[in-house]
Formats: sequence, C-alpha cells, structure tokens
Amino acid sequence: MWRVVVPTDDGYLEGNYSLIADNGELNLTHYSFDRELLVRSNDVWSVRRLRWFAQDFVRADMVDGELVLSDLRMGQAPTYVFSHAIARENGSGFEPTPTRLIPASFEARQLGAVWDAIWDGNAPAGAVEFRDQAINADD
Repeated sequence: MWRVVVPTDDGYLEGNYSLIADNGELNLTHYSFDRELLVRSNDVWSVRRLRWFAQDFVRADMVDGELVLSDLRMGQAPTYVFSHAIARENGSGFEPTPTRLIPASFEARQLGAVWDAIWDGNAPAGAVEFRDQAINADD
C-alpha cells in the first residue's frame, strides 16, 4: 500500500494506492486547514523546528485554544502519530508552551479498512470511513 500526500495552498491531498488491487487510478481526498496559522506562528521556535523536521508536511489546527501541529507523513486523516500541542494564542500572536505529544488512537476498524484497501481495488480513497471524526474532508 502506497500512501500519497500532496500539499496544496489551502491544505493537502491524501490518497492510497494498492500495488495488488488498484487498476491504475489514484483517488485523492482534499483536506483543508488554515495555512495562515503556520505563517502567524512561525516566530515560535518549536513551529519552525517541527516544520523543518517534517519537511513542511504538517497541518496546523487550533484545539481548545492550543496550536496543534501534525506530521502528515505518519498516519492517515484524521489520525496522525505525531501531533504536538506547541503554543497558545494570545492577543498579539502565539506564546510558546511546553511541547506536548497528543497520543494517537487507532481503532481496529480503521486498521481493518486499510487491510481491506490493500486487497480490494474498489476501496474508497484513503481506505477509511472515519473522515468526520476530527477532520472534515472536502470531497
């Protein structure tokens, strides 16, 4: 199973391709996020460092007042292995906070969907049916 992530101006595209079952067509799903958060928080050292480490394959979200950066290379929407709360928004920008790893939780049905996608050429893009849990897909 090959997973593809393509950065866009307003988010990223994500798709999977099975060398065993797919027929040549790659279906991509678009996920949007506010890229302006990356620009506005770029003066925070941990933001710059995580962007550098992930080669800018990151998404940024505000969750309960905290800026959360997720490494798009490890995981699949909406569950990423490396998501970190790294700053809080104050009136004039972002204030660094101690970096906190947000634990990833994969459900058995999610892993089963990936397994099914490997062997079933008709599996949906992303091979998952859990898009609405934390990230809204823009289909």
